Amino acid sequence: MTKTQISQAAWQSDPRIPQAQALLADSQVLTAETLFRAVLKDHPECVPALFALADLALERDNIDLAELQLKKLEKIIPGDPDLLMGLIELRLFRGELAIAEQELETFVTKFPDAAIAWLRLATVREQLGKDDAAMRARGQGIQRAQAHGRWKSLASIEPQFQDEIIGHMERFREQQRDLYQGLLESLQERLGADALMRFEQAIARYLDKAPIAPTDSRQKPGFLFFPDLSNKPIPKLKQASWIKAVTKKLPALQQEAIALLQDSSAWMSFFGNPRGQSIQNVLRCDAPASGC
Repeated sequence: MTKTQISQAAWQSDPRIPQAQALLADSQVLTAETLFRAVLKDHPECVPALFALADLALERDNIDLAELQLKKLEKIIPGDPDLLMGLIELRLFRGELAIAEQELETFVTKFPDAAIAWLRLATVREQLGKDDAAMRARGQGIQRAQAHGRWKSLASIEPQFQDEIIGHMERFREQQRDLYQGLLESLQERLGADALMRFEQAIARYLDKAPIAPTDSRQKPGFLFFPDLSNKPIPKLKQASWIKAVTKKLPALQQEAIALLQDSSAWMSFFGNPRGQSIQNVLRCDAPASGC
């Protein structure tokens, strides 16, 4: 079915669907399930009812029934992201981790902002013993969600995924700490602990998300911040407009330099001052390309 066909389907106006969804949200599972089944009798292609019954089947470890509902959905909404994730969940229930990993990698390539899918991929990779790859997937999920304003506080985390997301965020911080600590210890062995004191403090601030920031708002460090170093502002490129002017003249300056270096009769500096002669020769500078 196309999106238009789904939007115009008769079940869209069936009042029993929102009623069943409300009952499910209120933990009245059996009543909601009965209502969803009644809807399916009248509307066999009702997408929300099929999804709801598939989820309930998975919660009860009834994989065959869940697969039956998902296969029906596959004919109605092929390629739908929620459906694809449901089929991957079946893989996980069956312990088909290697195949689930491949399908999740394909999924996040197609839907890169699907943060939950990244977390599921991290879980699968960890179960397969791929800890570094798991950390990267976990980081992708967290960063992509936070880039869209989610998962920055408890209120911005979806209630149904709250425990899972918080667990992944805590695990990611542990992995970060272990990674940086390992790197730090390796460098300390080579350079000594004193030489890396500032770096160690900056890492600790980064991992603990300490509210220390530059006093100048123009300084926006993307990773480590060293508050005991100079806070002098770093000028922006547009504040040095002469750079563009010089860059435009580089080809001419290059040709001028080549010409000077090829003059074997009397090699002269940029200002026309041969070795051993007085600075008055600078007056011979015949308006070179730089405009002096």
